[in-house]
Amino acid sequence: MRGLSAGNATDAMFMSPPVKRTNGKPVISIDLLRRVRDNPGLIQGGFGPNTPLSVLASSSSTPPHPLARVKKLILEYAGRRGTSHHELRCTRLLAAIAWTRHQFTQPYVPDIGEVRRDLKQNLMRACREGMDVEALTENLLELWQDNANGGKSPEFSQAHVQLTSEVLAMLGTRVKTKKFLDSLVESSTAPHEQIGSGCDEFYRYALYAWEKVARQGEAGIREQIRGQILSMRDGELYFSKMELRSLPLLPDHCTKLYVVGCRLGPLPPFSERLTRFALVGNQLSEIPTLPASLKECTLNGNQLAVLPDLPASTRMLGMMLAISREFNYLVSEFIAFPALPPNLEHLEIHCTPLTGLPLLPASLRKLFINIKGDELTALTTLPANLEVLTIHGEQLTLPTLPESIGFLEINCERLTGLSLLPASLSKLDIRGGELTTLPPLPVSLEVLKIHFNPLTELPPLPVSLRKLDIQNGELTTLPPLPAGLHTLRLRDCRLTTLPPLPAGLYTLCVDDCDLTALPLLPAGLYELNVRDCELTTLPPLPAGLHTLRLRDCRLTTLPPLPAGLYTLCVDDCDLTALPLLPAGLYELNVRDCELMLLPPLLPGSLRFISLQNNRLTSLPESVFSLPPECSVNIEGNSISETVLQRMMEITSAPGYNGPQIRFSMDLDSDNDLSMDSGDEGFQARALHEAVADWFNSSDQVQEEEWRKLGTEPGAEAFSRFLDRLGQSVNFKDNPEGKAAVAKRLSKVAGDSKLRALTFEITKGSTASCEDRVALVYNSLTNLFDAHDVSGGAYDGRLDALAKLGRSAFRVDALEKISRRKAQSLRLVDEIEVYLAYRVQLRERLGLHTGLAKMKFFRVSGVGQKDLDDAVTEVQMREQAEFPQYFLVEWAPWEAMLTRLDANWRERENAMLTDMLPNFEQEVNMKLAESGFSEEDNDARIQLGAAVMKEHQLKARVQISRGVLGARGEEAFLDGIIGTSRSSDVSNADGPG
Repeated sequence: MRGLSAGNATDAMFMSPPVKRTNGKPVISIDLLRRVRDNPGLIQGGFGPNTPLSVLASSSSTPPHPLARVKKLILEYAGRRGTSHHELRCTRLLAAIAWTRHQFTQPYVPDIGEVRRDLKQNLMRACREGMDVEALTENLLELWQDNANGGKSPEFSQAHVQLTSEVLAMLGTRVKTKKFLDSLVESSTAPHEQIGSGCDEFYRYALYAWEKVARQGEAGIREQIRGQILSMRDGELYFSKMELRSLPLLPDHCTKLYVVGCRLGPLPPFSERLTRFALVGNQLSEIPTLPASLKECTLNGNQLAVLPDLPASTRMLGMMLAISREFNYLVSEFIAFPALPPNLEHLEIHCTPLTGLPLLPASLRKLFINIKGDELTALTTLPANLEVLTIHGEQLTLPTLPESIGFLEINCERLTGLSLLPASLSKLDIRGGELTTLPPLPVSLEVLKIHFNPLTELPPLPVSLRKLDIQNGELTTLPPLPAGLHTLRLRDCRLTTLPPLPAGLYTLCVDDCDLTALPLLPAGLYELNVRDCELTTLPPLPAGLHTLRLRDCRLTTLPPLPAGLYTLCVDDCDLTALPLLPAGLYELNVRDCELMLLPPLLPGSLRFISLQNNRLTSLPESVFSLPPECSVNIEGNSISETVLQRMMEITSAPGYNGPQIRFSMDLDSDNDLSMDSGDEGFQARALHEAVADWFNSSDQVQEEEWRKLGTEPGAEAFSRFLDRLGQSVNFKDNPEGKAAVAKRLSKVAGDSKLRALTFEITKGSTASCEDRVALVYNSLTNLFDAHDVSGGAYDGRLDALAKLGRSAFRVDALEKISRRKAQSLRLVDEIEVYLAYRVQLRERLGLHTGLAKMKFFRVSGVGQKDLDDAVTEVQMREQAEFPQYFLVEWAPWEAMLTRLDANWRERENAMLTDMLPNFEQEVNMKLAESGFSEEDNDARIQLGAAVMKEHQLKARVQISRGVLGARGEEAFLDGIIGTSRSSDVSNADGPG
């Protein structure tokens, strides 16, 4: 009853059942009179709602107080903190408090029988063994009837509040009782998906309680889980790669459960309707009792040592009971299998170590065993009806194989022999053994695949064979090939010849053999793939050949190509010319050859042409007549600047509708150095010699130190880079520029991490022209800037840091502009396009690039209007996007924050977590504002990313303001956020 004080002797807390009214007159319950008679202390104020449990329960002369009895029972029900499912039971209790209070505050009189049944049923689902749930149910109902507030007030009584506080204390949560109860009330009235009937309302209370008692950092994840459960369709739940350490009790109609990579600990009891589950890559050490309804279960990647009993209904079982550390899970020694279900049809076991298998049921049809370790050396008797057997292990002896097996896959390192093969076998796949011979092959065999066995010969091949795949063997000859064979793959063998090929052969692949010639090719051959052989010529190609791939051979010419050829790929051969190309050719790929000339007429059917790293000096005129959807790549050829300018005139002329042609300015176009193209085209100097050229004679070069560093990975490529950079237009006659490089070289020598990154970035930098070297130097400039910030070079120089950040933003914006420009050009070297914007706008945009010149601007395709438009776009983007870039995306600012406050990221993560509850609502508002349906997933993803960016910026601004405000430098942040006041880049200065 409302309005009664805590000490009032007739507090409604002690009334059971509530005061009733007959014809408008109050009728006092007999039970209340009896309690007052037997316990006069109640009237004298000896007990109250806050009386400790120990006092209420200590008197043996008086019956226990209803609240005391309930407290005692809930303590027994919940158990000690830290015990299995303690949190689960506590959330059921919290749900019971909210749910029963809801039942007795309705305007109608509840059916006590139904309430009792539902409450008992829900409490039973998480009950500890030996707990008297019926007593708990009865006492809860008695207490709620006493405190129902006459059905006229939605407020929680003091009994509700006190019991809720008790349960929250058991959980050790800091959640405030009133706030928690208010949130449960809100959840009960909020719109929600209907998830069934019966006890679903109780379940929803329990689910919200589980969400609200989350530990710090888990609230967002639990809210997401709750949303997935309430919107579940077809009884299926899927949780993947979440920081999820526990699950709530799942609803009864959950029939399929998949939890992958979630660090999951103890599981709640399974639903009795569960038919399949996969618990992969978690931290499970035990599994609850499996329901009788279970049909399939997969338990890969956990820490299980024992399996629970499997229900007789289970037909598929997959287990990875212990995994080696290479998979990032702890090794758990397998102890024992349970008895396998009598109707099991599919069994998968991944295990290390394993010493034996359980008795396999006669119903088994598919068996997959993957064993690490050599504890298991032999298999038990296999079921007579087994159809599929896959074994991966180290040292196994196989038993007699059932005649029913149609698929046999064996991957055993020490397999030395096979028994008689089943007569019904259709596929045999053996990898990684020590077989030198095979037993007779069954007449039903269709696929034979032998990899990594030292086979010296094959038995006669059955006429049924359709596919033969031999890899990494010692074969020198093959037996006669069956007439029905359609696929022949041979790799890394010692074959010098092939037998006659069957007329029906469709695919022939020969890789890394000692073949010097191929036999006559069958007329129906569709694909021919020859790699790393000693071939100098090819036989006549069949008319129906569709794909021809040749690589690492000694071919200097090709035979006439068939009219129907669709794909021609020739890599790393001595080919100098091509024959007439078929009219229907779609792909022409000739790379790393000696090709000097193309046929004058290229077929209009071509859509992909790749001619990289040849000796071409020009292209035939027919290339410009190819359709615009055709892509042509001639990078790495010796195309002169004069020819390129002529090609640029053609491709930039009004009305040009030909292909886009990608080129690169090769070293042969660079008159400063007479070097062949490629990093290996000239001998790199010793690193200490290349470094010395950047220092004055009076400087200390640290020669001995650089001698040692010259042996590190990437040192040779870095030496080439330094030599090419020193001869470039930016540094050849530039003492100040060379001094800046020398200063950076000193940093590289003294910092192993910086050195490793520097060496990595310069790999491949000298593969083409000088401008590629310049672009790589720009990348190094960014690396050194970030290193300087992390090292404290900008401490106390925040204004200089802001200029550096603006330069980085503008370079990033120019990169996007460059990408668009490169896509629009029909003749393009992307390096020249990218460098043109950075070099030509260095002064106007105040870019911290260190490069003022480029050599091949004339062939970049970038004009003055392009540059002017770029400045305008950068200005506009900087006004709108710079705060997000500088504060959130730019790594040096994060490094500066860490220098100023090492704990800032933890606080920011907490802020972002607090923003998560409103995330979906904000996304829905954005969808509505933009005119999209909430069911439009593409729009949801795009707008969701925008909302998240807003959250990130908001949190980062707060963090930055706090860090800077503590140092009296908050005005710096205002300058970053007020970008529009400082975005005039027409006369921008570089960082100081």
